[in-house]
Order: sequence, then structure tokens, then C-alpha cells
Amino acid sequence: MLAVWPARADEPFAVNALEYPWSAIGRLNISGRGHCSGVLVGERHVLTAAHCLYDKGAGRWFRPDELHFVAGYQQGDYPLHSPVRAAVHADDYGSPKRPIADNDWGLLELAEPVGRAAGWLGVLPLNPVSLFALRRSGAPMVLAGYRSDRAEVLTIDSGCTIRGFLETSRLFIHGCAPVYGDSGGPVLAFVDGEARVIGLTTILLSGPGERYGGAIATSMLTNGGEWPRAAAEIKAEGFVPALSGRAPPPGGPAAPTPGTTVARLLHLAVPGNKRALAGAIEAIEREHGLPVTGTPSVAVLGMLLHAR
Repeated sequence: MLAVWPARADEPFAVNALEYPWSAIGRLNISGRGHCSGVLVGERHVLTAAHCLYDKGAGRWFRPDELHFVAGYQQGDYPLHSPVRAAVHADDYGSPKRPIADNDWGLLELAEPVGRAAGWLGVLPLNPVSLFALRRSGAPMVLAGYRSDRAEVLTIDSGCTIRGFLETSRLFIHGCAPVYGDSGGPVLAFVDGEARVIGLTTILLSGPGERYGGAIATSMLTNGGEWPRAAAEIKAEGFVPALSGRAPPPGGPAAPTPGTTVARLLHLAVPGNKRALAGAIEAIEREHGLPVTGTPSVAVLGMLLHAR
């Protein structure tokens, strides 16, 4: 059992990290000194936060051989992992001329194609059209990461509505409150039956009686943004972020569907409830005009998170 069902609907809870889409999110272990989170956006490519790659004590950037990415990590089990072969970050990260969080992105290239077995997620660029569509549909947004107080499991928080953008429009504020360890983890939007990356966790903000999360929008890396320069620097000139993700193949270490999370959200996690689970899923599929299969899917997961 990974976690007890949360007492509040907006309380973060643990998920099975070896089920897609969660399997595409991992822990970035940093030279035995701590960890951050990251997300696969291709077979070998991981997005994370730039500040995770910088050693403040030594005043230098960590070498790639000091970084190790583990997908599907939970409670000491790590069947999907790889050393980092190359790392790149924004040229002017930390420059006095701009806020640190404004350019807090890093791109890693793994030595092994972990994404083939873990799957990867697509990127959804935020622009006026996509923002309007997200707000109109009420598509659920989720913050995912390996927070320091529960570092052995992947947790998600599904209360992340966008509150606004900072002046540069590179950093958006949302309603979830990340903690140390969540840095570099994705903010996801569930749209068109997929979980897609819209931002990377960078900072925690606070206001009167409230705490907010700040995330750098992944759209700044796409559509002629900084990604081509980053990809060229790590000798991945042909690499561009996919708009659609890819689930892992059946029969591997990671399951292609989020069966455990769907069952928990339906309160049918007890073994032997397969028939009841199938019936509940079929009802959701009919209600939302999805193909009726009675089996867990990312599309059904998105519907359940929205209802929650």
C-alpha cells in the first residue's frame, strides 16, 4: 500500500510510480547530496529545473556524471534509471539582469533510453488559445514530484489552477504549494485524453494566509524559443519536444495505464472489485462520450481528477 486515501480532496497523495503517466516522472539524484524531480519528454530527454543542477556551496554546476535519473522510483525500488550523459541550462540563469526563477529550466540527455520502457509525456505550449481552452474546459492541472517529506514515493496535487502570470509571461502562478524535492517536477494539464507538461516547478510563493507555486512555462522552450540552442548544445540537434506523449509497452516494468490511481479515485482499490471497477469506468466513459472499454485509461484519470 503506497498511501492512505487523503482526508481532503485537495491534499497531495501518493500514486503508483510504475503506471503511466506517472512512470514518465522521476527522481533526479544529485551526487548523494539530495534530489529534485524531472519529467521524460522523449526516450532520453528529461526536463528539470536549472537550480537543481547548480552546487551553491561550491559555486559551480554539477557535472553530468554527478547526476542520475530514476523513473518509476518508489520505496527504494528503481527498475528504470540512467546516468546523465549531458546537461544544459539557460545561458543567463541567475543573471543579475533577470529573476532567477524566470529562466529556471534544465534539459538532460540520459545515457540510456529510459523512455522506451517508462514512456514520456508531451508538451502543451501555453498561449492565448491554449489558455482559453484550458479555462473553458476546466481541464485538471496536477503538480507531481518527489517532495522531501515523502521522498520515497511520487505524490500528486490536483488543485493547481493557474492564478496568473508574472510580467514576462514565462513564469505562472498556480494554486498548489510545492516543497523541496518537487523542484523540476512537471505541472500537468489533462487534455484530449493525455497528460501534457505545461510547466516546471521552480519556486514557492506565499501571501497572506496562503502559499502558491511558481512554474516556468514550457512554452518558452518551444516554437522558436530556447530549445533549439539547448538541443544543439547537447548534440541533439534533431530533437524537438513532442506534443503527444507515448505510453510504455505492455509487459514491461511500467504499466501503460494508471489502474491503481483510477481505482483509488473511485474508492475501488480492494482486490476483487474488478467487476465493480469496470462498471464504474464504463459509466464515466458513457457520460463523457468516450469509447466504452471498462478499463483504466489516462482519459478516465483526467475525468476523475476534474471531478475531484
